[in-house]
Amino acid sequence: MLKLVKSYACGGQKSVFECWLNQSEREHLLAESKRILVPATDRLLLIGLDPRQRPILLGRAQPVINPWFYYQG
Repeated sequence: MLKLVKSYACGGQKSVFECWLNQSEREHLLAESKRILVPATDRLLLIGLDPRQRPILLGRAQPVINPWFYYQG
């Protein structure tokens, strides 16, 4: 499960990953998850976020200038 979810992730910490998925990618992720998930040891929780919600910035975070691109420096 970890390798599968990481293949879609654009960021994350420990066992929480941020994935920007279109409908097709979401369906593929769920189908593959059902195939390899071991219910006794694995968990997958997908949370859809409301794109209308403004981000809450803490500390020195900067607002996203162009949300269509992801940059990791």
